[in-house]
Amino acid sequence: MKRLCTSLSAVKRLALISPPPGPTTWDIAHDGQTSFFVFAHCVGGSVVVEDKSGAFLDTAQVEFPRGPCFWEVRADGAWSMKPQS
Repeated sequence: MKRLCTSLSAVKRLALISPPPGPTTWDIAHDGQTSFFVFAHCVGGSVVVEDKSGAFLDTAQVEFPRGPCFWEVRADGAWSMKPQS
């Protein structure tokens, strides 16, 4: 079994999702001052969704491996992620 993080306290939100088919564009925002990382961990593998520092607004295109999946988010400030419609 793969170890996904060193402690559960490092994961701020944990929920299983069924990934959409094909690539999906996400709006992502972070208002913190240091590193912001988002990973999608899926049965079929893991992908880095975002890896930035400081406050930003961004879009990211994500092609999920085979699911189900869960997000791993590491942030020092408020953040949001939502799929574009």
